[in-house]
Amino acid sequence: ACIIALEGVGSGLVLNGEIYYGSHGSEGEVGHTTVHLAPQYMLLNTAETVINSSRCDCELPGFHWETLASMRGLLLLASAVDRDKYFQLSSEYQQEFTSLDFVNAACYSRTGQGRDIPKLAIELLEKETGAYEAYFAHVLTEYARIFTIGVANLANILDLEVIVMGGPLITLLDRLPLRNEIRSYWDQYVLRGQSVRRSYKPLSQLWQGAALLFWDPAYRRQISSL
Repeated sequence: ACIIALEGVGSGLVLNGEIYYGSHGSEGEVGHTTVHLAPQYMLLNTAETVINSSRCDCELPGFHWETLASMRGLLLLASAVDRDKYFQLSSEYQQEFTSLDFVNAACYSRTGQGRDIPKLAIELLEKETGAYEAYFAHVLTEYARIFTIGVANLANILDLEVIVMGGPLITLLDRLPLRNEIRSYWDQYVLRGQSVRRSYKPLSQLWQGAALLFWDPAYRRQISSL
């Protein structure tokens, strides 16, 4: 399986050496995996912090994986973990506060190095160093847990050999680094005996893999049948 996190979360599957398309051509919509059904989602290690349910773009109820693990989902988690810190930080940006801005600020808080961070935001992070370090760590931990739950659903159901994770958001978060956080949750959610290998690739390499579809016999058969 190849998983890409961007505006949503999508995937591609190779089963028995061939691209899998599904009965209706909608294979790979893992972003619409339901990870929580209740109208409120309780964050990890919090007694009161919740996220009120907002419908996915598909209009089906519940918290879908991509509503919490996409670029928008990252900011949703960031605002829920500590609303005051989120708005305090985002208000220092003149333009719209994005997931890239959030990750850059987190990297600056952790390493003292960052780019495209407004002077006021830097002053804020330096003034409240410890508080923001804990805040960023909490957001990353919560994101990693949700992302691992979604990956584990695929691994447990399909008994996959390899899962490749990538896309702009994964590449961004791996600067923190995300893969270590995912590793810490892996055994909690993936069934014992599943020896699926994990691989992290930038988006350019994922697109190179997608281009190889045109050489795949199953892909040609699918196209010719349309």
